[in-house]
Amino acid sequence: MAMEAQPIELSEDGTTIVGCATGVQGTYTIPEGVTTVAYGAFENCIYLTEIVIPAGVTSIDSTAFKGCSALEKITVDSANEPYQVVDGVLYSKDMTQIIKISASVEGEFVIPKSLQGLPAGLFEGTKITSVVIPDHYTSIRNSLFENCTTLESVTIPVSVRSIAYNCFNGCTSLKTVYYGGTERMWQRIGVSINNEPLTAAAKACIVNGDINADRVINSVDVAAMKAHIKQN
Repeated sequence: MAMEAQPIELSEDGTTIVGCATGVQGTYTIPEGVTTVAYGAFENCIYLTEIVIPAGVTSIDSTAFKGCSALEKITVDSANEPYQVVDGVLYSKDMTQIIKISASVEGEFVIPKSLQGLPAGLFEGTKITSVVIPDHYTSIRNSLFENCTTLESVTIPVSVRSIAYNCFNGCTSLKTVYYGGTERMWQRIGVSINNEPLTAAAKACIVNGDINADRVINSVDVAAMKAHIKQN
């Protein structure tokens, strides 16, 4: 009698999920005894709709759920110390890491200032229409918004100096860019290849002068601009 195929591939000691059958469907509960979800463990599991993370999981790679476009619900055991879910988003408890935005998150998303980095493909497959990037970011990494087809507007702070390749590739709904600096400052940003949706949207509708990215141009923005000029 043939053995039933297992939906996940474990390390020899059974503590790490290293891979998963892309055909896994519905809800999947990570087994007790697993402590680590490795690089790309559930990548492109497009039929996975819910993941349940038990208390014993202590490490989840930022690419673990990349391409899981149908993942509507993420549940973390209340006794899990390193991770939490806030408004449908999987974060580290200290809010310095973001792992996955579930497909249930819609509308505007303000990136928390506490985050220390943003993984590639983070917004792919989400229903987010607007993103506000915090003013301490100096670069936007590759493929961050790639194939986020619902994204209509993005707020980019004056601190940004470079936008990596494929960052906005496939963002077919992008229409508006809110930028904290002047037109000349925008032209100085190093925008890499495969970002045509961004450059086209910026050419059509870029809102300048909103330094603190609150979408209101006032004396606070003027003070921030003066400080920026002094530093540069």
